[in-house]
Amino acid sequence: MTIRLSHLVASDVPLPPGAEAVPVAGLTADSRAVRPGFVFAALPGTHVDGAKFIPQAIAAGAIAVLAGEDARAAGVPLITAANPRQIFARMAAHPQKHGHHRDMANARVEQAQAGRGQVGLAEFQIRAAHGQC
Repeated sequence: MTIRLSHLVASDVPLPPGAEAVPVAGLTADSRAVRPGFVFAALPGTHVDGAKFIPQAIAAGAIAVLAGEDARAAGVPLITAANPRQIFARMAAHPQKHGHHRDMANARVEQAQAGRGQVGLAEFQIRAAHGQC
């Protein structure tokens, strides 16, 4: 089961033309975890910018990329934001918050790496749900 990209992205985040109906099977900020149908969040890190891995994520089947405003992606919709980490957190929280969890029953949200340790996406979801991102 999938959910449309437009259902995951808040209305204040502009989507590229035609991207609204793109079916999403999962979300990840780890290019190694991208599967066909995933949105890849190219988040800036402490040592490496996730934008460096956009080509690998697309080759692995990413159907859209979320990144900072200066990022480039060829062949897939690119969602840009000043704070892509906040948008990613909101996207991860959205299915549960708005009752789309059944639509994403088989979709996956991968754990994100943050700096030296792992931060569970559940923490991002909780913060996003309470407007703390």
